[in-house]
Amino acid sequence: MKVFYKINEFDIAGPNAITLGCFDGVHIGHRAIIDRLIEHREKTGAAAGLITFDPLPDLALNRDTACRLIKTTEEKIEILEDIGLDWALVIPFTRDFMRVTAEEFVRDILAG
Repeated sequence: MKVFYKINEFDIAGPNAITLGCFDGVHIGHRAIIDRLIEHREKTGAAAGLITFDPLPDLALNRDTACRLIKTTEEKIEILEDIGLDWALVIPFTRDFMRVTAEEFVRDILAG
């Protein structure tokens, strides 16, 4: 699995099937989503990729209700590598990133 830690280094050509989320514990619900993504890859040949955040948005925003980490980013990446994804993008969740609109995210990151 190829792992990107900077948006400007993210460069995946060709068709891709992507899931997006925190995947904090890569629990059974997360696994079900990822398994469907991998099944889609097997049927279509599209690369199976995942976009996640570090730190988790709640932690980055210093909310009183911020959750505790279930897995560190490093632990999460190890699990994802074992599952068989083709790539993962770990987006640094900063206050600047928080200001990115949905349109900008799709245009500049997903389609860019």
